[in-house]
Amino acid sequence: MAEGRMLKRAVSDSKKLPELKTDAARLLWTWILPYLDVEGRYYADPDVIKGKVVPRIKTFTPENVAEYLRDMDSVNLIILYEIDGEKYLQFRNFREFQNLRESKEAKSKIPPPPPKPKETSGTTPVPVQDKDGNTPLQFNIIKENLIKANRDELPDNKKPVDNSLSKEAFLKNYKELATTISTIFPSQYEQSQINLFVQSHMSNGNPGAIIHCLDSLIKAKKKETKAKPILSPKAYLENVFSKENGNYNEAEHTAKAAEYKKAGFSSMAELLAAIPKGET
Repeated sequence: MAEGRMLKRAVSDSKKLPELKTDAARLLWTWILPYLDVEGRYYADPDVIKGKVVPRIKTFTPENVAEYLRDMDSVNLIILYEIDGEKYLQFRNFREFQNLRESKEAKSKIPPPPPKPKETSGTTPVPVQDKDGNTPLQFNIIKENLIKANRDELPDNKKPVDNSLSKEAFLKNYKELATTISTIFPSQYEQSQINLFVQSHMSNGNPGAIIHCLDSLIKAKKKETKAKPILSPKAYLENVFSKENGNYNEAEHTAKAAEYKKAGFSSMAELLAAIPKGET
């Protein structure tokens, strides 16, 4: 990027600036502008922005910076995205705010935001995005994928775990939670992270554990403080899932063992011995 730039008056005329929750977020938005590359991109790691953009202002902590970035994303001033574990941001309508001298600008080294999903013939359509790129929680896609995750259609090593929560019950619970999630996590980036978590675990994870994780995330978000913010919904969900998935499977295993005992079998060996040859 160039050492210096001329900002246009359009910076102060943005209709979205008043939608930000704090003046600190508005200040940070304008201060990030000189650090953007020729395409209007920069790193979205709160520690990087703290160290580069506001290194001497003590009230700007990495936690606060993360909150301000999510606020900017929620009102569509920027796009937050992640590629190969690296967090980036893209300023919307970047060239409206800059007098660029492209001959003095280096080419961008930051990858662009991932393309928006498109409808494909023969597949479940992706919900239509509005002109600002907002996407609600993609419940219909998750529902379709969950129904397709049928034991008879998957190889043995990919079959979902046997569990007591039916697909119908899962969908009912998830639909109720989705309404709340879309309200308390308005950011497109955060919603995509939550969608990714659900879709990555619903084929071989315990549905009861998934619902538990989403419910836990909602409760944690409502109790969130500036001192202990939820910086990454997906990281929070994965942490809870790593503990709860095993717990749910163990509980269901115990319940099945109780059923075997009621049937008069005291061990799995007795159960297998009772099965006539040719039926195993």
